Amino acid sequence: MDSHVHGIMSNVIAILYKLNWSPTRVDLWINNCTNEAFHIKHVNHSTFPLICELIQSYNKIQYHRAAQHFEGAGFEKGVDWNATLPLVRALRKKQLISELSAVETLLAGACWPQARVSEIYPDIPDTCQLCKLHPGTSKHTFWECNVINNLDDDNIVETAYLIPKACAEADSCPCLWLRGILPHNLTQVPDDKNNIIYEPHYLYDLNMPPIGEWESGTYFGDGTGGKDTSYLTLRRCGVGVSKMVDGAYVGGVHNKLHGLIQTVPRAEAMAGLMLLVHLAPETNVCFISDNETFVNSYNAGPVFCKGILNSDIYDDIFEMILEKKISMEVYWMPSHLLDQPDKKRVRPIPSWVDHSHKRGNYHADRIADISASYYALHKDISNPIVSYIRCVKDIQRRAYTIICKLPNRQREKRITRNRAKALTVAELIANSMHVIAEHDNSMECSICMSQCSTAQHSTVKEFLGSPCRPNCMVQGTQVHGPIAINGTSTHSSHTLFYSAHGYYYCNKCGMKAQFRVCKLKEPCRRPDSGPTSHGQNVLKRAAVGPPLPQGKVHKTQQTFTPQDNAALVNLQAQMDDIPIPNEHPDAISCDDESVSSGELWRPPYSPHSPSDSE
Repeated sequence: MDSHVHGIMSNVIAILYKLNWSPTRVDLWINNCTNEAFHIKHVNHSTFPLICELIQSYNKIQYHRAAQHFEGAGFEKGVDWNATLPLVRALRKKQLISELSAVETLLAGACWPQARVSEIYPDIPDTCQLCKLHPGTSKHTFWECNVINNLDDDNIVETAYLIPKACAEADSCPCLWLRGILPHNLTQVPDDKNNIIYEPHYLYDLNMPPIGEWESGTYFGDGTGGKDTSYLTLRRCGVGVSKMVDGAYVGGVHNKLHGLIQTVPRAEAMAGLMLLVHLAPETNVCFISDNETFVNSYNAGPVFCKGILNSDIYDDIFEMILEKKISMEVYWMPSHLLDQPDKKRVRPIPSWVDHSHKRGNYHADRIADISASYYALHKDISNPIVSYIRCVKDIQRRAYTIICKLPNRQREKRITRNRAKALTVAELIANSMHVIAEHDNSMECSICMSQCSTAQHSTVKEFLGSPCRPNCMVQGTQVHGPIAINGTSTHSSHTLFYSAHGYYYCNKCGMKAQFRVCKLKEPCRRPDSGPTSHGQNVLKRAAVGPPLPQGKVHKTQQTFTPQDNAALVNLQAQMDDIPIPNEHPDAISCDDESVSSGELWRPPYSPHSPSDSE
């Protein structure tokens, strides 16, 4: 599948298929695991639920891999991070750095008990450093060591009740008892005992009119999470709407929040929708809520509400207002002003709030609690889940206390080796084969004319350590080993020859280098199949060779004599470890007529030789 990925959209589609999703349309993605469809109806719709679902799909795949890691058994069942991380957030908020670091180390599986260290270093004993009796495994360190169990510490004493259960279940579920991570299956309500409803079922308080016949007036709405609001999988929210007439409570309606998403902000928004369902067409109402998020979102308008959480409820609210031609004004007031008058308030109480408003909010909260209590899970179902959620926090408290109190592990002193002192540039120049002429920001070899920037010491070191290849080599001379051009070396897989054109080329792939190394710094691509069409053209030109340039002789060549010429050719032969160029059919020797007659020999054309126009 990856071979068909060529852009952003194909990449997104490939990722969705890997996560077992079906992108049937651009705006409709289906999760094949849950058969849940995500339909993005508007460009401003919130993608937060979709992103969360994609992350969960990815995590499900990775959990099976994580279960194979250290103390990871139990990961394959998923992880309830909402129940696992509350202690981490609390420690971070209190800025308890040592305890926070210990818990994060535990969760990441980065603890190294003595037995784990012994597996890596067999010469180190695996015996517990405290009791000196048993192997120092994670299970022994956290739950079985008598030295730790006898510590006079609140976190150790208060978690002693978990020792029998931990010793019995640590081998089957180490991710919980040895790493403090709660598996997902331990916090889920069984399907046969789950009481989630998917359609609203309204209950009325006092004698209220039926749906669609409520009159104009002042209404109050509220939402609550019930007795188990602190536990995400156990939370069952209730929704309530009350009506006040002349300061008197005349009745209301309440309902359990339907759907899988059970959050208090969603219940607060559902109160506004439930009121609109019961209102008669063309009514004018004043709706007062104690949820500031709902009030601000509604007053921001329908376009804004398309990009926030619970946008589906806000869409239904604005559609129903247009359909019934209802005028609804929404205001905010603090909660529990009647039953908790001394509660510390973050924001001041609005000046328009009077006693009737306090009573209206109180009754809305009261009937919402009635629905939440009606649909709350039985304690036989909720108690085991609550015990595991509390248990994981105690496990983490015990673990970070033990980690912080353990003595430092005894380590043998390592013999530090004295590193060789890095050579200076002057020492590198003295040991180099190049004859260096230094400039402001570069250096140049006077023999091979190679240059190198002095900006980085590593580049200078590589350049000065490379062999010096003079440019006076004859046509077709093989170069043994990599060469450096302007501080960059060629790859050792190339078979290099020198061309009279003034460049080096590979006799296999035909790649060349003159002013800088490009293709030759990569491995030879075609050692068996032959050169490319470009490489064939390079090899043809190198075989023919151009005529020697005519015109003025470069000033660096005017100092050459027949004796210097022969010496340079011999130097080339010694450096390349090849036969003396006299044995080469095209080589120039001191016995040639041109040399004996005193005619000046000039080296092959190179980028450093002047053109006829100079």
